[in-house]
Amino acid sequence: MGRRLDPGAPVRTLEWLLVDRLDGCPDKAPGPDGSAPCEAYRLTVHPGGIRMESTTGVGLFRATVTSLQLMRGAQDAAAADPGQPWTLPCLRIDDWPEFGRRGFLLDVSRDRVPLQERLRQLVRRCAELKLNHLELYSEHVFPYAGHEAVWRAASPITVPEWVELVQCAREVHVDLVPNQQTFGHMHRWLKHPQYRDMSEVPEGVEHAFAFDPEPFSLCPTDPRSLELIADLLNQLLPHFGSAFVGIGCDETFDIGQGRSREACAARGTHGVYLDYLSRVLELVRERGRRPLFWADVLLKDEQEVPHLPTNSVGLLWGYEGDHPFHEQAQRLQDSGTEYWICPGTSSWQSFTGRHSNMLANVSLAAEAGRQHGASGYLVTDWGDFGHWQPEAISWLGHVAGACQAWNPDATQGHLREQTRMHVIPSRSASLAESLEGLGGLVEVSGTSCRNATAWFMFLRRPTDGATPRNVRGLTAEGLAATEDRAEEIAGTLERLAVGAGPDSPASDLLWTTRMTQWACRLGRARLGAGDGIGDVGEAARQNLVSELRALVRRQAELWPRTSRPGGRHDSGERLERLGRWIVGGGTASL
Repeated sequence: MGRRLDPGAPVRTLEWLLVDRLDGCPDKAPGPDGSAPCEAYRLTVHPGGIRMESTTGVGLFRATVTSLQLMRGAQDAAAADPGQPWTLPCLRIDDWPEFGRRGFLLDVSRDRVPLQERLRQLVRRCAELKLNHLELYSEHVFPYAGHEAVWRAASPITVPEWVELVQCAREVHVDLVPNQQTFGHMHRWLKHPQYRDMSEVPEGVEHAFAFDPEPFSLCPTDPRSLELIADLLNQLLPHFGSAFVGIGCDETFDIGQGRSREACAARGTHGVYLDYLSRVLELVRERGRRPLFWADVLLKDEQEVPHLPTNSVGLLWGYEGDHPFHEQAQRLQDSGTEYWICPGTSSWQSFTGRHSNMLANVSLAAEAGRQHGASGYLVTDWGDFGHWQPEAISWLGHVAGACQAWNPDATQGHLREQTRMHVIPSRSASLAESLEGLGGLVEVSGTSCRNATAWFMFLRRPTDGATPRNVRGLTAEGLAATEDRAEEIAGTLERLAVGAGPDSPASDLLWTTRMTQWACRLGRARLGAGDGIGDVGEAARQNLVSELRALVRRQAELWPRTSRPGGRHDSGERLERLGRWIVGGGTASL
């Protein structure tokens, strides 16, 4: 152990061995039926080559991924010292995952639908990170027959593209899981006239994902709601081989406010919710799949978490570094309902990410899940309010979550090294430092805001006043310091963007850096003038809007490099509406 190969000695052999057992290598399966294959492996580097051993083919695949990482790291070290040949240390690795099911969920509905090649890259990245589960969160991006009005303008992922992705994922031992909201978050459907009268509140409610009031949830007491969901499942599921399907059912905050009010008064809002949820779970089980549903509404019952049918899996989500994962996980464990624990990348509603929060969040989730019997670990990446952050902002969270899912004892230094190894083109140190710098702007600003950055909230909640609700520690000095640090990062990104290839994220990261600086200037102008946007001088408002419109034009130029055209208008229009509101001194409608 620890002896290095002779300088310049080639790796003469690569051996893959299926064995009956690996002593000392436990493994965990993602479900109570124990049907998942063992992923444990043993990798040995010896003077003549590399030997990989496992009891299963997927275990050998995981070993191969590790061997490639070792060789890539050795090549990078040799490149830093051209006079030395690259070598590998003689070693033995016994390795296995902490969580049997390890996944990544990407929001492709609000409003960024990635190009097919970017989705293929995402599948490959999941495989490199030893993830075995991938979901693309969908509200309206599957092309359902008979429902063209909902998805026509969204550039949906076509059926042949879904089929290709399923096969691509299967080849690298990743399960691509179908996903469709079935209760709340149906506003993309219910805003259309032919569906509006199926909603809980047809006249619309205010919600966190749009400026305008809209119908949000299906009415749980309307039989047509379940008829619609049955139709969607019948069209969606045949194209996927996964045993699972994500059905959402989270954040149904408007239930009881409209058409189900009398039923909720008679049976309790929680009872009405559970009855509808149980019916959707049954629709899924009748089609031979295991439903995955968000468990936030279940946990609102402070008395007891109900035990749901054995075949269902609750998803326990929380996105702050101090989320009460331990208490909630204990309650789900006590209920007997199987559950997965679900932290996030902390990228959405931020422009820049919140890396310290993310690292605390993914680590806390892994600790709580391990202690309280979670059978899976799912990292989530959302696009709330326009998906303004570029994909690279999520990279560190994706890698850190995957590392925690496999080995919760991984260090933060290891997480950063893994980020550079897996997802940064050419493993650029400057690009990695820029990403980390952007994710640390929250600390530079001295502000705090749950589930967001302060500068994002200037755009999300402009009518709140100079200090948006839930933002703490906001000062003009802190915003100025943020602008200055962002300018340093922008200088690096400008150099990286010159002559960069199409896969480089430098230009997208430069845009989000400039957007952050603009938002900080807006915040400082408001803090210096008064509570209302009309208190900011007209010339200052005109300058701000001129800068914003240039940023919107740049967003439109960059968008097609990574994303389909559908959704770009909605994403950019939110910024355009903000501009009209600012230039009008708050008189224009948002």
